[in-house]
Amino acid sequence: MKLIILNENLIIQDYIKHKSLKYVADLHKTYPKRIRNILKKHNILLPSTKEIASRFSFNKYKINEKYFETIDTEEKAYWLGFIAADGCITGRNILSIVLNSIDEELLLKFKQALSAEIPIHKRYNKTPVSKILNEYSCISIGNLKLTKDLESHGIIRKKLIV
Repeated sequence: MKLIILNENLIIQDYIKHKSLKYVADLHKTYPKRIRNILKKHNILLPSTKEIASRFSFNKYKINEKYFETIDTEEKAYWLGFIAADGCITGRNILSIVLNSIDEELLLKFKQALSAEIPIHKRYNKTPVSKILNEYSCISIGNLKLTKDLESHGIIRKKLIV
């Protein structure tokens, strides 16, 4: 195993400039945990998990976060069932839905129901056996109120591990 000597002053400068443990770790060919330890050793204040999450998709896009407060229409009941079947609430309060791109129309309708301006992203994945490249459409909504309302109606957090 090769021991890499790190220039701690340079790491601190890079972190102050870029504000990303992963980026600085990649830059110095080490692990984010090692960068974190160096920063802590030099009393560099690191952001909390909540602050980190707020940099990403939390409340970044306009959305009707009260949509699932009460399930009082057939449309809301439909979307609740849709999320129960095809959605997932992550540990970071992000509702994630990934569908085959053939069904992207459903994500467009879901966005419309929530009055959401959230982008739909494309993902690609090769199947292990046939090596065929599949295209997926996904939407990720980081909104604490929305995910808490969904949980109050029975949507399970991290259902992949249930």
